Amino acid sequence: SRVWHNIGAPIEESGAELPREYMLEQNYPNPFNAGSTMSFDLKDEAEWSLTIYNIVGQRVHRFTGHDAVGRVRVQWDGRGESGAEMASGVYFYRVTANDFNASKKMMLLK
Repeated sequence: SRVWHNIGAPIEESGAELPREYMLEQNYPNPFNAGSTMSFDLKDEAEWSLTIYNIVGQRVHRFTGHDAVGRVRVQWDGRGESGAEMASGVYFYRVTANDFNASKKMMLLK
């Protein structure tokens, strides 16, 4: 499981505007089998967490970090925190950063 912080050129150098609001993107690919990337925008420097839950609400995996304003990308390989492969099915991911909370649904297909 990898966490990428502001992949590629820093936003300030790429010509893109800095985010003015927090935003959670839909993961891609979705559905997925080998891995999926989840992206979110931070409008302020923040401690953040991205937590993945199974369909019954049990925590499967958790990523944490601290980043400046910009886009954060997190790669999930479909494994739980113990390293075990997760079963096919619906999962939810939730991002929390400062006063921002958002969730999305994704599908793992084996």
